[in-house]
Amino acid sequence: MRQPSSQPTRQTPKNWGLIFSGGGMQCSFGVGAARALVDEHKLPPPKIVVGSSGGAPTAATFASGQLKRAEEVWREEMTRSDIVGRVNGPTSPFKIDLSRVVHILRHEISMLSIYASRTDVYFAATDYDTGQPAYLQANGAKSPQHILKSIRASMGLPFTTGVEELDDSRYVDGDLSTSLSDKIEWMMAQGVENVLAINSVTPDVGRDLYRNLKRAGAEDIIKIMRSRMDNLRRTEDFGQLVIDPSGSLPCGLFGPNGFEQIGASIDQGYRAVAEDDRIAAFADKINA
Repeated sequence: MRQPSSQPTRQTPKNWGLIFSGGGMQCSFGVGAARALVDEHKLPPPKIVVGSSGGAPTAATFASGQLKRAEEVWREEMTRSDIVGRVNGPTSPFKIDLSRVVHILRHEISMLSIYASRTDVYFAATDYDTGQPAYLQANGAKSPQHILKSIRASMGLPFTTGVEELDDSRYVDGDLSTSLSDKIEWMMAQGVENVLAINSVTPDVGRDLYRNLKRAGAEDIIKIMRSRMDNLRRTEDFGQLVIDPSGSLPCGLFGPNGFEQIGASIDQGYRAVAEDDRIAAFADKINA
């Protein structure tokens, strides 16, 4: 196991929360955004960080002080062509090789630092049998392997990676049952006063995912999505701050638009946060 590339911060977390949405390869936007929060706005550690689907590893590395290494992994490893492939043949849907992603995380990111984080880290997942949302806590988990399984549970799709079994339950991708609004509302229910959400999902992502599900014949997951569709369409921010990509992102949901564009998406996320005056005001409020 890789030793911590940087020690988790010893600062006392303040009462604010951070959310990283899913979005496949587009979650590279969130990696750049996260780094700008630290480098440009000097935000203190939050009370809670939530990551969903592809945003789960970013949430964990943000909370544990490993953002620099996480960005290196995205730029060096996630651009490899063996990360993304077809489910079954050249005309079938794209899939991310989640086993390969978890292997990279195991060897490049310190699970011990995530375990010891003073910020509470949660991964949003979907209970496969009930279709209901679940929030899986990473810091203080049973073991480093349990953290990796929780990340996989938050990211999994049955037609590509299978259902993840964890603590007598079965889980799939967290974004199938929770919208960004749901996550903001859940975090406020935990007593968090100020929430900042990094949304890496561009408007075409939902259409791409649904099209891939249909082509894969994943009727079980489509049923979950339909049962929650009214909720997933909600866009309330509850007075909290949401950062979105301005326009499109260089890379697609599953990366077929060009692996070399992942670095450009990271850079776009950094600029979006660094240049946003709303975040400067948010930081002033948190640090007051």
